[in-house]
Amino acid sequence: MGLDEKQVSEIGSVPGTGGVDVDLLAEFSQGNPSTRQAIVWPKAYECPQSSAFPVLEAFKLLSHRLPPCDVYMFGSEKIQYAVRLWFQTLPADFRARANLVDRIPREEVLRLFGRARVMLAPALADGVPNSLYEAMATGAFPIVSPLETITSRVTAEKNVLFARNLYPEEIAAQLLRAMTDDALVDNAANENRRLVKRTADRDQIRSRVVEFYENLAQTNA
Repeated sequence: MGLDEKQVSEIGSVPGTGGVDVDLLAEFSQGNPSTRQAIVWPKAYECPQSSAFPVLEAFKLLSHRLPPCDVYMFGSEKIQYAVRLWFQTLPADFRARANLVDRIPREEVLRLFGRARVMLAPALADGVPNSLYEAMATGAFPIVSPLETITSRVTAEKNVLFARNLYPEEIAAQLLRAMTDDALVDNAANENRRLVKRTADRDQIRSRVVEFYENLAQTNA
């Protein structure tokens, strides 16, 4: 675009929240993920970036094989009518342990992450979702889609499991794996906290931003 390289910020990409408060989210974390019995699905709605219906179908395929757990499904505002209709097609015993939750304050979501074994967020298009960093910081194990923006930052089996948004069988298989493989989720939790601290910690990002603007002010003085 004709800019001199010196005029381009070296801060790099950062989470949309400005960074993760790693210490605060560590306080929300309740024990090792293998001891937790909750699944959080923060994208339980239809939009151009993600589809809810394949995920509901995955729950239907998996409902009788999941270990005992609570499931929390969040809407972007109110849970959409079509999503509620599809939800009613799921087996009654699964619906009894699932919670359709309209939009709630962000801190409540983060506290739920701290109680969750799995954060389920397959998508059709995304950058690096804030929920990915937040889940990793609280120890919740992420299942996300293998999008280029995400695969460049995390590794399958080490940090996450990948499942494409439009493939219920993939989502079901990876969800069952994450809910039954204790070593996978506990090992990932330790690695993921280090990854968030290294790449998305708010204090470190703040320092880089302040340094950039101070240098910019001195250069233009």
